[in-house]
Amino acid sequence: MFNYLNERIKKLSVVDMGLIKLAAMTFGILLVKILPQLISVRYRFLILLMVLFALKPVYVVWFKK
Repeated sequence: MFNYLNERIKKLSVVDMGLIKLAAMTFGILLVKILPQLISVRYRFLILLMVLFALKPVYVVWFKK
């Protein structure tokens, strides 16, 4: 399954990846508009999530041989 998805992702350009990021960010904004109590989440928790989500991609791009 993951091999199939990896082959499909290889067809995406840098612009396509940027558009996916913008769509995800827009979804996040929409989610906050629907559930405004999400704004009260502590910023340290958000920073922790950001770091955790970035660990593998950063490792793969910069450190994996």
